[in-house]
Order: sequence, then C-alpha cells, then structure tokens
Amino acid sequence: MSNVLTYRPLCKVCLWQAYYLHPADINPGDLIDANGRPNTLKTVKQEEFAADADATRKYSVAEDLEITPSATTQKIMQQAKMVFRVENSGFSLWLRVKPVAANNFQPFIPLDAPFKLTFVLRVKNPAFFNFTNIDGNNPLGSVYYFSNLAGNRFANTNYLNTTPPQLSPPQNYASALDRVPFLANNLSVDVSTLQTDFVQFKLTGSLASTEIVFEKAEEEDFLRTCQFVPRELPSGVYERKAFARNGSEIPSLKRTFFWNKGDVPADAFGVVELFHLPGNPTTTYSLLATDQRLLSPVYTLWWQNRSTFWRYLFDTNQSPDAANPACSVKLETPGVANQLLSKTKQPLVNKYRKMLFRKVNSSEEILLPNPAPDRVYPEGADYYSEIHLNKTDFDKIIPGTS
Repeated sequence: MSNVLTYRPLCKVCLWQAYYLHPADINPGDLIDANGRPNTLKTVKQEEFAADADATRKYSVAEDLEITPSATTQKIMQQAKMVFRVENSGFSLWLRVKPVAANNFQPFIPLDAPFKLTFVLRVKNPAFFNFTNIDGNNPLGSVYYFSNLAGNRFANTNYLNTTPPQLSPPQNYASALDRVPFLANNLSVDVSTLQTDFVQFKLTGSLASTEIVFEKAEEEDFLRTCQFVPRELPSGVYERKAFARNGSEIPSLKRTFFWNKGDVPADAFGVVELFHLPGNPTTTYSLLATDQRLLSPVYTLWWQNRSTFWRYLFDTNQSPDAANPACSVKLETPGVANQLLSKTKQPLVNKYRKMLFRKVNSSEEILLPNPAPDRVYPEGADYYSEIHLNKTDFDKIIPGTS
C-alpha cells in the first residue's frame, strides 16, 4: 500500500495590478473604447499580458497586498485537507485527493456539504492607493467584496468583480460597484420616517439567512429605531429586505452589506470569498463537478491603474513645441510659462512612458520624466501628478534657442 499523499490544485486566484502589467504605450485597438472607457484593456489583451512570462516575471502582488485566510476558513481548510499557497500572481488552494481515472481526481475527504472560504486583503504599500484607480470618495466603513458567484465570465476569464448587467463588454476591473458597507457589532436601522408599528427584516446570504420582527412598545406611538445583532449569521455579504405587516416590501430599507461576525480584521481593504455549492449546476466557476471531480478553475481580478494629468513645475519659463501634435504637454495656464500640463490624462505605469517636450531635429528630441506614484493630488473631478524640475532650462541645451 502506498503512503504517498497526493495534492492537486483546487483553484487559483490571480490578482493583477495594471500599474505593473500595462505596457508603457497602448495601441488604441487594445482598448475596449479609447474614448468612452479610456485605459480599459480588452479581455483578450489582459489575458495576453497575464500569460506573458517576461511581463509577469518580476510581478508580485505581495508587494502591495497581504492575503490571508480568515480564522474560520483556516479551520475549514484544515478539516478538508486543503493547503493555502501565496503566489506572485495571487494565491492558490491545493487539496488532498484520490485518483479515480487518468488526470481525474476527487477530494480525499468528500466535500458533500456547502461551504465558503474567505480571504482577506490588506494594503501593505501606501502608494497602492495612488496608482490604483480607486475612488477617493469611497466611504469609511466599507470593503471591496469579490466572489466566485460574480458570474462575470468574458472570453476565457472568470472575473471575480461585479458588472452592471447592461454594460457590454462587461466591466473587467474592480470598481466602486464592488464596494459594500462593512458592518459589525450591531445593525441599527432608523425607521422613524415610516411612522409604522411593525417591520419584519429578512437577511439573506448565500449560505445563511434569518428573520426578525419589530413591533412598537405599548407606550410608543410608532417604531423609531430597530437594532439587532445577528450573532447566528457567519461573516459574509447579506441582502437586507424589510416588509410591512401586510407582507409588502419596504423598498427604502433594502440594503446589501458585509456582516463581520469578528473573524475578518477591522482594517480589511478587500475580501475574496470562494463558494462550494453542491447541487447547483456546474459552471466554469465551480470548484467541483457534480461527481466531485476537481475542475481547478482560475479566478481573475484586475486592479486598474489610475490615469492623471501630469503637471511639470519649473523655476524658469519653458517653450514646449505645443503646436506639434506629437508634443505631449502644453502651458497649463496661458501666459504662465513655467508650469506645463500633459495634453491628456496619462496612465500611471512603472515603465517609462514617452513624454515629448520638443523635437530638436529628425534624430533628436527632448523627453520629460514620468511622475512617481507618491505625488497624486485630487483637484475637482480629476487627479494630478506633479513633477518638480526646478531650475531645469531646456533652452540651454537646444541649439539656437539660447
């Protein structure tokens, strides 16, 4: 009898950051819509870049994000004989298996009951917030939520982020749509404007649900605040619906949120949840087929790199060749010649992106530096990156201009 333990990949999660993987110069044909959705790669180009060994060789998501299974998930993994492995592209789960045919494996311990695995994302690199396209107005007390129930498959990719049903092609980057309130301790709902004496709440998640009824006290004229702690519910995303005494729904009280029972750190930036739901139809997102055969799906999430206007600040006046369509900059304010601005927003990338100041002759041109990701400033509805060039005077190095 063999004592060899066999493990096979249960699934893989790839967390790609476009700041590192987008090329310095993008062909407009590589974008979904160069005007309507700028800097948004087509899925086929995302897949191409992610499969490029040269592009991903130095990539490591661990530079920016810490990924850990929740305490509850660690217990599930231990019982099911799973192994969590951090990889440069994200993480993978391996499962102890038994062979049933050539290249066909089933869990050594049958996974007959439904479960979910929760993985917490925490930001390690503060610059991540600068070079990632994240809305600075996102409210406190919220978390990015991703799961293999997203159903957002496009081309050959199982995306973990959500997308508006009407959007075609689908949204293929994490966005504000994936942000949900992050609630703990108790759930307090102000119902005073309804002036009602009865409210029934239903909280529904993928693996658990509960109901609770509130009625006004005898001395009250109507309900004002409904406060409850759903201790019986595991951490996860829930939809809250409310109903009147006659059973009709109260739309104003409907809400989706992440309930944290305490096993997810309060400083979590994001959560990835992977569900196993035996009995459901098998899809490309499923961990196992109906016969318990491992499917080893790959799940993908892309963070989009932020686009900013690039502002160049000098002590002396400059004279860019702004009339030349190839020139990348112009005077930000007419008559103020020591402050230049990129003509269009530029994607932040960790490679050098060509920024032309002036063409000297057919074989010589003057280029401007790219900004570091540590200087990004919101101004109005846009973001700006600043580069201080102080006493730099290009006229001194351009023949015939000084």
